[in-house]
Amino acid sequence: MLLVTDHYRVRDWDALEQALAKKRDVDGDRTAGWMRTKKCEDGLTRPRTSINIGDGADKIELFHKNLAEANKGRKWFGKLAGDSVEFAGRVLSDPIGMMQNLDPESAGRDSLMPTDIPADALADLIEQTLHRLYANWADESIPDLGGLTPKQAIETPAGIERVKGLLRSYEEGERRQAKAQGRREISYAFLWQSIGLDPKH
Repeated sequence: MLLVTDHYRVRDWDALEQALAKKRDVDGDRTAGWMRTKKCEDGLTRPRTSINIGDGADKIELFHKNLAEANKGRKWFGKLAGDSVEFAGRVLSDPIGMMQNLDPESAGRDSLMPTDIPADALADLIEQTLHRLYANWADESIPDLGGLTPKQAIETPAGIERVKGLLRSYEEGERRQAKAQGRREISYAFLWQSIGLDPKH
């Protein structure tokens, strides 16, 4: 999985906000950021482009889950925002692939993950990536749930159990990865909370 983050410097916040407000497929604001969505053939609405507020007062980031969507999103945003923003750079990452390729036997030899990253920094990087990756998880169609979204699946008792099993499989995979990488485990509590389930039951 290739994650793409395009960084921009905002030259004119008012112009940018006005341009985004005119788009019917964009929701959000300067405080929380914006989300561009698309209506799919199955009737569900899914995220297309996440526009996140950056660390600086004049910075924003466009986030996509693959390169093809990122290229389309950059073209769309450039036309929409015009001179109100300035492109500052693109960052590509494959954190899930890197995590999967790091195990006790490969660490330090041919691992894709640099081994000189401090454990705390590595955990922070992975946590940020997971929160971005699963930002809209509750509303996304998931093959392991028969194509339903988690919110749809939990409408039945059987569906609730399938969702719980899926979340616990995520957590078990994370436990193995954290042990292999010598770092703290990343909590998936935010996913349980997104659909109102208690991981203890």
